[in-house]
Amino acid sequence: VREILDQQAHLCRELRQGLEVELGKALDLWSAPEQEIEETIYGLQIAFRSGDLAEVGAAIARAAGSGLPVCHTAAQEKLSRLRREDDLEGLWQCLASALAEADRLAVDFWRKEAEDQHLSVPPEVAEAMIALEGEEA
Repeated sequence: VREILDQQAHLCRELRQGLEVELGKALDLWSAPEQEIEETIYGLQIAFRSGDLAEVGAAIARAAGSGLPVCHTAAQEKLSRLRREDDLEGLWQCLASALAEADRLAVDFWRKEAEDQHLSVPPEVAEAMIALEGEEA
């Protein structure tokens, strides 16, 4: 699970960088007053630093409302994909934490969540479930 989590975190970092590149493309296309561009950049930077994708999405929407031509880039597609992958990273993080805490109920819950998302759950998780059930007996 830790390996999957590391891969998922790496993918999310790459997607964040890709989103920043797409927003940079939109900024390059934008012919607005310098102050408006600086204020938009500042708002986007604050949103990205927060790490909250809802805030990032809201900042992008505000920027688009001000005229930033995000529709001429792949920014929205990158943001959508990043949101999905970030949710999956959270799922794997929760499963890893449940395993580390040896919490059988939490492991079972997050295993089912992963399966509901059609994710491939490593066989070690089932083995851990058996071991945790054995400890309870």
